Amino acid sequence: MEEIAISKFKATCLAVLERVRLTNQPIRVTRTVTECIEWQHSKATLSRVRLGDRTAAFDEDFTDLFRRRGMSYVELDVVGFITWGRPVAK
Repeated sequence: MEEIAISKFKATCLAVLERVRLTNQPIRVTRTVTECIEWQHSKATLSRVRLGDRTAAFDEDFTDLFRRRGMSYVELDVVGFITWGRPVAK
């Protein structure tokens, strides 16, 4: 299975999804631990502003969670494409 980093997926998202749709072959998108932490901070409940002085402790705990499991990244398999709506007659 092809693997790409989340940064490349973000930059080429539509092309990647189209390739998955055309080939029916999944693509594995990976995030590093640091990227996962940033992703968590992008959520309102875990934002740096809301966590305040607990942000550093959260980051350390999150990193430690990955370390204890021997993980250096997270995988997400993109396996399909869903189009919502009704077909339009041509």
